[in-house]
Amino acid sequence: MTTTPEDIARSVTDLVSMPEICTRLMEVINDEHRSLDDVAELIQNDPALTAHILRLANSPFYGQSGRIDTLPKAMMLTGTQAIVSLVLATCSVQALSRLPQGRIDLHAFWHHAVTVAAIARSLSVRHRQAPPDRAFLAGLLHDVGLLALAVTAPEMATLLEVKRASWPGPSHRLEETWMGYHHGHVGAALLRRWGFPDCITLAVANHHEPRAEDGHYALQLTVQAADAIAHRHDESLAKNKETLPWPGAALEFLGLDGGVVDEVQTDVRQHMDQLARMIMQPARAA
Repeated sequence: MTTTPEDIARSVTDLVSMPEICTRLMEVINDEHRSLDDVAELIQNDPALTAHILRLANSPFYGQSGRIDTLPKAMMLTGTQAIVSLVLATCSVQALSRLPQGRIDLHAFWHHAVTVAAIARSLSVRHRQAPPDRAFLAGLLHDVGLLALAVTAPEMATLLEVKRASWPGPSHRLEETWMGYHHGHVGAALLRRWGFPDCITLAVANHHEPRAEDGHYALQLTVQAADAIAHRHDESLAKNKETLPWPGAALEFLGLDGGVVDEVQTDVRQHMDQLARMIMQPARAA
């Protein structure tokens, strides 16, 4: 029987679940009758999560530098969507880091994910065609399908790793050849099961080949560009043997020139170590 992305996603959710507060938060933000106060109250019911979110909101990456001391103030200064995205990011890292590690180096995996997230947010701030905090969340989760495959289909993951050494094209094409789908499709299926919004699941599904007809095209292009930039310039432990095609067409569509890439790299590099430590904190605690 052929295994589908939905089968893999189901196996993952049988192993781990999102923290209850994250599930309830998505219910609140999808209910038009609920208010911003409801969002704040829900998050504040978890003191540890609230403290973590305030540390993130006060980080230099968000430009607040210690000005935020309460959750309502954080929502006012950084935006409710920014806080919601940080909560979803924290919950996702926490849940996925409880999976059996297998052959995946979780530290390297999350460091690369945070790099892509930070670049995606910085690109989005500049082109203003997609919400920066959704770009951050989609960038952070773009490769979660790789974790899912490593845990639920280890034999296939091992086979792909062997085949990749002699494969002439991009890795996602190899996955499609052997499985009929790639890790982006698996990640999107998992996030759909967890109730993530369509804009995030589409960006994850299509981060190698954005599809305008699917919607949220600018967000898809932003994550694609961020991933390619990270693969080419990443100086972390997450160095990847594969160099993705340079996203010139994506950057052009988004109205960004080549000089912006250097600006973004400088911006991200200044804050990367601290941001990675803070985002990865739930992984160490899981």
